[in-house]
Amino acid sequence: MNVKILRAAAATLFLALAAGCAVLDPAAPDPGSDDGIQAAAMDGLSRDPMTAAANLLVSVDNGLATLTGTVPNTAVRQRAIQILERTDGIFEVRDHTRVF
Repeated sequence: MNVKILRAAAATLFLALAAGCAVLDPAAPDPGSDDGIQAAAMDGLSRDPMTAAANLLVSVDNGLATLTGTVPNTAVRQRAIQILERTDGIFEVRDHTRVF
């Protein structure tokens, strides 16, 4: 087999693994399932500077997201809801957060 082809294949595999390619991770949830949508929503909340430090949980049932936990103020609550509303697969958000 050609060495250039082997190197290219190895580089492609390395880049896919380094990028966290979900296709190669059999444990990754299906992005269209409730678990996959929930994972995407939680990821969005954890990456946002306003919501990352808040104590939030999301559950998803057939596109209905329920947001629970505590937030420091209403601005963080609104940002969390906005993130969930923009998450693919979520059609409605129920807010059960508390301001502490």
